Parts: sequence; C-alpha cells; structure tokens
Amino acid sequence: MNDKEIPLFNKDRDRFYKRMSNEQHVMFNSILEVPFTFVEAKAGSGKTTVAFAAGIDMLANGVISKIIYIIKPSKRSYANGYLPGDLEQKTAQLYYAAYDALEVLGFSQRDIQALINTEQVMLITDNNLRGVNLMDCLVIIDEGQNMGVSDLRLVLTRIHDDSKCVLLGDSRQSDNPGDKEHCFVDYGNYMVEHIGRKVELTRNFRGRLSRIAEEYEPLE
Repeated sequence: MNDKEIPLFNKDRDRFYKRMSNEQHVMFNSILEVPFTFVEAKAGSGKTTVAFAAGIDMLANGVISKIIYIIKPSKRSYANGYLPGDLEQKTAQLYYAAYDALEVLGFSQRDIQALINTEQVMLITDNNLRGVNLMDCLVIIDEGQNMGVSDLRLVLTRIHDDSKCVLLGDSRQSDNPGDKEHCFVDYGNYMVEHIGRKVELTRNFRGRLSRIAEEYEPLE
C-alpha cells in the first residue's frame, strides 16, 4: 500500500461516529454544512477529534483535498527553551492534539505520517502563513483562545470560498496570561453573525477528576 492508498474510513472511525453525543453530531454536521463553525468548548469535550472526523469525511468524499491544522505557539511552549532536532522535530510537540485525534479515528503513526507526506493533512503554526492561500481544504484552528485579533485575521483572511473553517477554543484555558484572553470569542461571534454557526460542547468526556478540576473558580 502506498501513501495515497490509506483507507480513510475504518472501524475505529465508525465506532467514534456512533458514540458521538448529540452536541458532537451538531458540530460535525455544521462543519460539513456552513463555511465557518465556531466551537467554544470545555476541556475534554472531543472538539479536535470531531473536527478531524468531519475533515476525514470531507476528504473521503472528495469535498476537499486536504485538512490544514493550525495552532499558535504559546508562551508556555516558548518556555521550553532550546529543543534539539530539525524544525519538524522542534514543532512536533505543538501537534499532540492532532496526532491524538487521528489515532482515536483509527490511524496508526505510519498512516498519519503518510497523510502528512502526501499533504492530505498539514500541521502548521500561524508563523508559516504570511502570503499563503488556503484553498480546497478544511482549516482547523485549534486553541483559538491563545490567538489575538491579528493572529486570527492572518489565518481567516487567507481562506478561499472553496474551503471551510472551524475555530476551536476554551476561554478558560489561555496559555498566554496577561494578554487579552477572550478576543477569540468576540471574533468567533462576529464571524458567526456574518457567515457561520456557533456550537457549544458542554460535556467533558475525560472523567470525574477532569470535570471537577474544570469547574473550579478561584476566590476573589
């Protein structure tokens, strides 16, 4: 089997689809139906996996030719300092959520690398976008709460009309303390008003400990 012959549908993907909650189905269908989907979701809600599931569906049906996953390096990632290896190895840590989502959907590490090699899946940071056109694709913007207005504008203004976009984020989990944390909510709502749909995922699927931690509110 060569890189181009990787089956996009498999039993794990089918099982995930059947297990999706009603909210996740709404998100999945929104990505297929409208140009822009804004997902304000709790941690552990499966938002990245649902986004990739929709993208794989679109790939398999010839609606798009690639999935472009975009994330902004946060102050937390810069705190790691110098990392060994080439550029791909240095940035791999940023894409754990994408790899994890694809593994849940039944893709092995070898399959994922083949999807990347054939550019059916592209994992990039916002630093690589100046002058780029995003065409014939699903753009997944993850951890949107770490982006400012100029960051989001840089990505969104590069998307052509033959593409779709999903903006994911959790306003309670900014990795850039001190910045204007919630502008992504305002920007997302603005886009929804003009060209898209907003979806909320309210359930944390990781378990009781994670849900309790998510609900903590610091004392004033």
